[in-house]
Amino acid sequence: MNGDDPYHVLELDAASASDEDIRKAYKRLALKYHPDKNPNDPDAHENFQRITTAYNSLTSKTTPSDVVPDNNIVNFDDLFNHLFNQSTGHRVDHATQQADLRATIPLSLHDIRYGGVKHCEFNALDKCSQCAGTGARDPSHDIVTCPTCAGKGVIGACLVPGFIAQMPCPGCDGRGHAVQRTCPRCKGSCVEAAVRTLNIQFPPNLQNGHESRLHGRGNYHAMSKRYADLLIVFSWSLPTDCTRIDTLNGDVHWRVPIDFRDLLCGFERRLYVYGNHMDDDGSIKVQCDTYVDPNSPYRVRFAGLPASQHSDSPVRGDSPVRGDLVISWQVGFPSELPPQTLRFKDVLKKIFKR
Repeated sequence: MNGDDPYHVLELDAASASDEDIRKAYKRLALKYHPDKNPNDPDAHENFQRITTAYNSLTSKTTPSDVVPDNNIVNFDDLFNHLFNQSTGHRVDHATQQADLRATIPLSLHDIRYGGVKHCEFNALDKCSQCAGTGARDPSHDIVTCPTCAGKGVIGACLVPGFIAQMPCPGCDGRGHAVQRTCPRCKGSCVEAAVRTLNIQFPPNLQNGHESRLHGRGNYHAMSKRYADLLIVFSWSLPTDCTRIDTLNGDVHWRVPIDFRDLLCGFERRLYVYGNHMDDDGSIKVQCDTYVDPNSPYRVRFAGLPASQHSDSPVRGDSPVRGDLVISWQVGFPSELPPQTLRFKDVLKKIFKR
């Protein structure tokens, strides 16, 4: 154990040692010189620390200037995370502290106006059903105490020169135990792929991008033995004729194509803006008896979405009124006129004379 060269400490050839060689050498020497395995050796603790320091120096991706900057300021947040979050022998599984699984639910205009229930199907990771999330073929016989950390899940490591902290054991990834024979179903990963289904009930007037967190419905994490959260994201799925929604006053802007005859003579249309759920026949009636000004929007009162609670719209009962359906006209002009229309040329000139 003499010398400060990390390769020499780990009994490796610096020219040919791979990352796997370094890891295997560390596990072998850590087991050999662990203080718990050598209670009568006064140098065991020092030797073990030298092995750990050598291993950290060869596997660390940072440089000394990254750990301790030139101005001698240390990132104490990172340091304390290493000291306290991992002092129990288990890594902090940050994935369980936030939603690691997302599912997007599309909302039609009918869904936005009335609310409802959506069937959601998504892929997830569940606890292995064969090994109960242990990763072992036979949990009663194939799970043994980790020889590297003696079941503690941590080893001593030098994060900052002169400062020793506890780090997760690389031999067992901080679990404190090792698996001799892995589960044939999950191959030791402790999880299996699953398809889940949920019926999500949602209220009217959800905004685009609204998020709802379902606790314990995300992926299973073997390290923490917990299910993370599922984040449901509601996304508007609008038809092409819907050009805009004013979320404050609830106005729905809709584009209606008309031809030149409709423009001059008027027309009657039935629009299925919200599917077959509006009025008795499932439609919104739009009627124009005279010339249609293509530059003036046409409003169908209270045929929009519920106005926002922050809107200045009047209140009907206990809830704000709905906005309007605001229609803009998309006029399709003919590329040419029929020959018989030429006889009305003089008449049209008189009608549209400025």
